[in-house]
Amino acid sequence: GEGGPIDPTDLDVVAFVPIRHRVEDSVDTEESLVTETMDTGLEAEYIDDVIVLPDTDGGADIAEEWGAHAPYVRPPHLSDRDVSVSDVFQFGIEQLEDGGRFPDIVVPLEVTHPFRPPGMLDDLVEKLLSNGHDTVVASLPEYRPTWVEEEGNLTRINADTQFRADRRALQTGLVSLGCVTYPKFLREGRRLGDDVGIYEIDNPIAGIEIRERDDLEIW
Repeated sequence: GEGGPIDPTDLDVVAFVPIRHRVEDSVDTEESLVTETMDTGLEAEYIDDVIVLPDTDGGADIAEEWGAHAPYVRPPHLSDRDVSVSDVFQFGIEQLEDGGRFPDIVVPLEVTHPFRPPGMLDDLVEKLLSNGHDTVVASLPEYRPTWVEEEGNLTRINADTQFRADRRALQTGLVSLGCVTYPKFLREGRRLGDDVGIYEIDNPIAGIEIRERDDLEIW
């Protein structure tokens, strides 16, 4: 329109970082992972606030000691293994809006991805606004031969060509690494809207996840 593109600095952008204190051997309370994720959010130009979502008062205290903002302690059942992390983000946006704050954009983050490329979160916000998507997620392109198994049979799902340059990439979504979306989708219990844009990552190290205690050796 005549007003020009939306300036991200004019918007209220909030990042949510869930951590689990109730689950034994969880990496979510590893200080280096939490602070790395939190600092990455705080260093982003467009993110105004990073809110940690712990599941115990003790977890909230720890997060606050590390410099995090942890105003809400989620109920215990939201740490059950069969509960989606999207339910935790839904809790976060409901609490925030119940308190009278209605962010324009939300950035769901997880501490299990500590190798985020510099500037990526700001790039995701810019792409969301400039391209008009519902959601933008980080992705890694996959050119290697790839199959899907259906009823015991393997079906090739990327081009069966000799040369890599002739293959169309499959995009592996890294939603926990980088995702920007609108509050309405978190309210619905999902991170992804209907129109999803892809932000391609060129460094495969960014896709490394720290899910178990043994994985901490990588970090």
